[in-house]
Amino acid sequence: MTLATPIWLAAAISIVVPILIHLFGRPRPRLQRFPSLMLLRRAQSERRSTARLRRIVTLILRCLALILLAIVLSGPLSEWPPLARLGEPPGATAIVLDTSPSMAASGDAGRPLDLARAAGLALVKALPANREIIFSEHGGSSRALTPSEAANAIAGASRSDRRARLGDDLSSLLRSHRNISRVFLLTDAQATSLSTLPESIPSRTRPIVVDAGVDVPGNSGLDDLRSDSPVHLRQRRADLLVTARSFGETAGRVPVTVDVEGQELVAGIDLLPDARTRASVEIVPRAAGVLTAVASLPEDAVKADDRRVFATVVRERLRVAVIGEEDRTRFIDAALAPYPAGDPRSPVELVSEDELVGGAAPDAVIVAGAMLGEEAEGLLRDLAEGGTGVMFFAESAQAVTEAPGLHGVTVGEAVRREPPLALAELAITRAPLAEFAEPGAGDLSAARFTSVPDVRISDHASAVVLARYDDGTPALLEGAFGRGRTLLFATSPDDAWSDLVRMPEFVPLMHRLVLHLSAGGAPTILAAPPGEATIADLPDDVGDLHAVGPDGDLLPVEQADGAWRFTARSVGVHRLQSQGEDIAAFAVNLNRAESEPARLSHDEVRRWLRSPRAEVVGVDDLPGLLERLGPGAADLSSLIALLALLIVAVESVQSLRPRGSGEDE
Repeated sequence: MTLATPIWLAAAISIVVPILIHLFGRPRPRLQRFPSLMLLRRAQSERRSTARLRRIVTLILRCLALILLAIVLSGPLSEWPPLARLGEPPGATAIVLDTSPSMAASGDAGRPLDLARAAGLALVKALPANREIIFSEHGGSSRALTPSEAANAIAGASRSDRRARLGDDLSSLLRSHRNISRVFLLTDAQATSLSTLPESIPSRTRPIVVDAGVDVPGNSGLDDLRSDSPVHLRQRRADLLVTARSFGETAGRVPVTVDVEGQELVAGIDLLPDARTRASVEIVPRAAGVLTAVASLPEDAVKADDRRVFATVVRERLRVAVIGEEDRTRFIDAALAPYPAGDPRSPVELVSEDELVGGAAPDAVIVAGAMLGEEAEGLLRDLAEGGTGVMFFAESAQAVTEAPGLHGVTVGEAVRREPPLALAELAITRAPLAEFAEPGAGDLSAARFTSVPDVRISDHASAVVLARYDDGTPALLEGAFGRGRTLLFATSPDDAWSDLVRMPEFVPLMHRLVLHLSAGGAPTILAAPPGEATIADLPDDVGDLHAVGPDGDLLPVEQADGAWRFTARSVGVHRLQSQGEDIAAFAVNLNRAESEPARLSHDEVRRWLRSPRAEVVGVDDLPGLLERLGPGAADLSSLIALLALLIVAVESVQSLRPRGSGEDE
């Protein structure tokens, strides 16, 4: 046995007090006269023998109690294994290993994941051979293992694609109703990984955080990769927009490489400190089907976020129905389908009004000043609800009276304007007019409108104004009905009210409007990072649906609250298939929070844990922690104090004199 503070042994000098009491506190005999001196002497001798023995025992017990109290104050520790096991807290030991992408950051001291694995192996080695270990990698289920099994699991742990939510992991572990005495959390203490606070930690559980993080002065990662086109067509140009985000020190201007189906495209991007920057590359899909693209930056400290994936389904062409008289629709037909019918170069296939009944739903319908009957209005409503986009040229008020998605919008008679009006207040920051914000894309404000109808929007209308005439009259409005989108263009489809149809901007404008309308028929997918739920809004007639991961593995898909939900396991391109055909493709990428290298201080980690017993140590201080937690550091103070109390109780009982004993006579 060793003593933590042996100076307290000096308190053992207090045994002088009971010795003095024993020597000078003895009661004096009282004279009692008896008729027979012989009987008195014999009785007195017997009583003195018994009292002397009792006083000696009392002295020994009092001295022993004081000596034990001095030993308790000196902090006795024992390295004897049987006693050391008595000092261990009851219950299993839990180890939670952070394997998030930030754990693979490169630093001067190595990778946090390697440091955390080494710390985990040292912890397992320091625990008794028969101790149960509850091991959990973040985001995964916990499992009970023997020390040897836990060592193999820790050594084989690798970086995952899931964002660290250590608060959820800790709360889930402590709610598992297991008898856990200590929890070791091996992490890099990244600020974003500890943002979710755990529930109250049971008082019996002691959390210990081992900080394996390394200092990263700066990091840059790809924050987004998307297309400027809502629908992709074969042989039609689109721009991929690459967004990068930087923290701390940066490399300045670097190349960003985009691999599109084996074709490498390179653009320059400026990585500015603590800012987002953007670059773009032009792509032209060469074939219909699933298109994938991978953008990458030069590798830095955190390599996992230097790569981002994009995926979409490329269509062969769009099917568009134009309703109206031939002499009124000739400009629209020429803009959308300039090639002969069936020419593979045409991105649009025009269908007649008769093909709308009983055939496959078109991607978009354009009503070019036609007067619709009740049957046609009902058909348009059904198509719009299913995802077909509808656009109206508001030459007559009746044409938009029952337009789906445009309730509350009224169109009056056209009034001739002198001087002619021009388009103004264009919403070029959003689809479908965003392309005209680029230099050289054309100037829509150059068109002149000699006749403009009176368009009014009531307070309860939900339509959005995308463009106005320069007198404030709404020119282009957007509404929604079911899964479809609705557009209202307050002009004629020919050159009767304006010269827009004769301008070069009319062709790209019509294509952008049709692409925007066609996006409503495509599945809406809110792709989430690995480990989080991806939500898809699909047509009602989709059946036999399953998701295919990047490795060809099938993912379970369930329907809840009118939407399809599934969880991706890793980064990469995923496909939704119905009846054996790809109906959608989307990319799963890392959570953006993993790019931020900021770390929490040890005091901030303690506040996050909200536990007075919590302890935070660095990997350099781990040996000292293991010495305090190992079996050689058992504290015997409680055991010795209990023995001292027992001795005091025995002394109190035996020191009682029987009534009428006459020891003082």
